[in-house]
Amino acid sequence: MVNREMRLRFAPSPTGPIHVGNAHTMLFNWLWCRSQEIPPYIAFFFKEEIDYSERAVNKFLTPAMRPFLQQSTETMKTVEWSISSIEVTTRALIDELALKPREALLALRVAVSGGDVSPPLFESMYLVGRERTVARLARWR
Repeated sequence: MVNREMRLRFAPSPTGPIHVGNAHTMLFNWLWCRSQEIPPYIAFFFKEEIDYSERAVNKFLTPAMRPFLQQSTETMKTVEWSISSIEVTTRALIDELALKPREALLALRVAVSGGDVSPPLFESMYLVGRERTVARLARWR
């Protein structure tokens, strides 16, 4: 029996800005997903209102993460919108608040994607866009 499940992948450009190959891959993936049922771990790219995993919310969006999410919301409003700037700013905030990076990054991932499994976090935030990223973070502060 042949398995016809298709797996899509998006590898960000190592040089930073999106180039033609990235745009082609994103467009193909978007068109293919529109013709299929969207896998849950990438659905957050295509929806304004996303479904949150109750398990992930309870585990990672704890009261201890609220100050981090609040400051992340404010920071994302003004940061230069590039993958590297988003990452550097986020990691600096984690250091400033003396948080464990794994816990803070998982909280951020859940707030932005709805679950604790998604494509790379900073690339996802970049592709989701500033407006939707800020709105999703603001929901949890």
